[in-house]
Amino acid sequence: MSQRERNPIWQYFDESITDTSKAVCKICNKSYSLGSHKPKKQTLLGLKLHLSKFHDKEYRQVLKQLSELNDFKNEAKLKRLKRIIATIELRSVASCSDNHSKFDL
Repeated sequence: MSQRERNPIWQYFDESITDTSKAVCKICNKSYSLGSHKPKKQTLLGLKLHLSKFHDKEYRQVLKQLSELNDFKNEAKLKRLKRIIATIELRSVASCSDNHSKFDL
């Protein structure tokens, strides 16, 4: 999944057709640098700064969506961590019961 698919800021920008190192604001049609022509080296900082300075309502919406996305990711991480802990506990209990049976007379 690309950065453009994941980050909600892209609902307010399009990649420039003539220059892949730039994005164009859909609201005011101004062009902003992504820092590089290479996708892996591009940054969204300029886009975030533009929204925060000139389109506050949209910027607050992006922040809200990012917060919700982070909450969702944190919930998923917590579920995975709980499954790992449960697995470790089960293995530990099984290991203890195996050890006890070896020493029972």
